[in-house]
Parts: sequence; structure tokens; C-alpha cells
Amino acid sequence: MNPITSTSTERKEDLGGRIGSVVNLAEHMSDAVASLERSHAKWKAFCDEQRAAFDALPAARACPHHPAVLRAKLFEETCQKTWQAREFKAAWAPCPECRDADARARQRAFWAKRGVPARVVEATFANFQADTKERVTALGKVTAWSRCHGVFLMLTGKTGTGKGHLAAGCLKAQGNGLFITHVDMLADLRASYTLGTTQSLITTWREAELLVLDEFGLSPGGRDEDPMLYQVLATRYEQRRPTIITSNLEIPALREALGLRLMDRIQEDCVTVICDWESWRTGRLKGEAADRGVRR
Repeated sequence: MNPITSTSTERKEDLGGRIGSVVNLAEHMSDAVASLERSHAKWKAFCDEQRAAFDALPAARACPHHPAVLRAKLFEETCQKTWQAREFKAAWAPCPECRDADARARQRAFWAKRGVPARVVEATFANFQADTKERVTALGKVTAWSRCHGVFLMLTGKTGTGKGHLAAGCLKAQGNGLFITHVDMLADLRASYTLGTTQSLITTWREAELLVLDEFGLSPGGRDEDPMLYQVLATRYEQRRPTIITSNLEIPALREALGLRLMDRIQEDCVTVICDWESWRTGRLKGEAADRGVRR
């Protein structure tokens, strides 16, 4: 056979095959469109059947958890629920109060898994009680550190002054990280010896997006603590990972507890905020006592 004639024949066969495929595809598409149209008609007829029962419902229904919130009835959703249940099921708009409560619960669970204690699990910069000049200044320094992605932040001072609140606020602003007390850090380290997870645990602390070491100085310490703490904090210093240390210790005592080598590294890029105002707990108790006196 002539090569030219052979090539021409192959091209015609290939073209014919392609045309046949297009014709088959068009036929399938036509069938698919017809099927969709039948399904749509069936769905519309079903929805029309539910219209009378839907119209008989009240225009709105109170949320069982928030009686002051009225939820509108939803026709499309009612039809979908009824179709799935094979019996009439009314659907109502979600309650915004319930939705917000669910969102808050998810946020609390998220941060609780990252070690944030219940006392500050909802703490943010926005709800920090900055009602004195000193607290306003402290809040400004902390928020500035958070925005500028500083390396170390040290919050020192009396108990009950909001150091944990500010630290938790930084975590929320960061969006992720770990919160652990000094005592729990050492307890977890000791427990890891038996579990064989020591290096994994230390790696978790070293690589957290933001590490909050809370209530530093309350740990009883031990020979195994200093190398671990140095390894964690020195690595975070080298990698410029943001780290917050809160403590009731004054600066000289804090320097001694951390050690000169570690403190020297920390101070190279560190913002220190001294929270030396009255404990908010003490202020609250005084206010309650004053209120009782007025009521008497």
C-alpha cells in the first residue's frame, strides 16, 4: 500500500473516531440534562407538598436556651430535613447566642489543649483591666512586643497582677503556642523518663511557635532541670522563637534562678515588664467589703 494513501486512511479513521466520541458524549450529556431536569421537577413537587405544613408553622420560634432570641423558619432547610427524615421536620434559623457560645467553647477547648489554665483561658488584650496608668503602660509594652515579634518577654511582680492574663493574650494574638507552668514543666520532664519521651518533650518546648513559661521560680528544681531549661531557652534564643517568662521573683533573684549564661542570652533581646501594682484579687475583695458596708 502506498504510504501516503495509508496515512490518509489512518487520519480519516482517527477523525471518524473522534467525531463518534463527540456524538456519544453529546448523547450522554443530553441524558444527564434530562435526568437533572426530572430530579429538579421531583424536588419542586416535593417542596410544594410541604408548603401547607410549613405555612402553618409560626413565623418564628424562641431558642430553647435563649428565650429572648426568636429564630425564623426556613423553607428550603425544612424540605431537606423532611426529605431525609421521611416525615415533616421544621427547620429554624440558628440562634446567634448559641453559635457564639459554641465558638467560645471551641476556643476554650483549643487553648486548654495548649496548656492555658482555666483562670486565663478567655484572657485577651481587649479584656485586660487597664484601669491605672501603670497597667496601661504595661499593656502597651506587651502588645508592642507581640506585634514586633520580640524574642523574650519577662513579666515579673506580685501575684494577682495579671501576668498570666497578659501572657495568654500574647498567645491569642500569636494564634498558637504552648503555656506551661515551671512546676508542670519539671513534672512532665520527670514523667518522660519512664515513658521514654524526654527528647520529644524537649523538642516540643523548643519548637513551639510561642512558649509561655509561667510562674518561674516555683519549681523545686533538681540537677536534671538546669540542663533541660538551658537547652530549651538557649535554642529558642538561637532560633529567635518568642518566649514569655512570668515570675513573682524580683530581677536579681530571677537572674540567679536562670543562671548567668542563660540570663546573658535572654537580656540580649528582651522586654521586661514589672507588674508592681496591687493584686486585682485584693482590690476586688476590698470592693466587695465596701459594698457590704454600704448595704448595711
